[in-house]
Amino acid sequence: MSWHKFDNGKTVGQEGSEGGKILLDEEHELGARITLEKVGSFLKGHFAITCGIYGWMMHTHFISSTNEALKDFEANER
Repeated sequence: MSWHKFDNGKTVGQEGSEGGKILLDEEHELGARITLEKVGSFLKGHFAITCGIYGWMMHTHFISSTNEALKDFEANER
């Protein structure tokens, strides 16, 4: 089982579900997705990680630092 770039990486740079710029966007072959975006509206300078299991749930976690955002993204991807 593996993670791969969602939509062949076409979403990177686009607007994410929290209104920010998508930095990383990956999908698991069993039906899950994780997205990291730099939030640009109500939490300027912050990050959002959105995780979803298709057809079941979605959750967003907000982070205030780049290092913490990348660490959390990689931890949730495993």
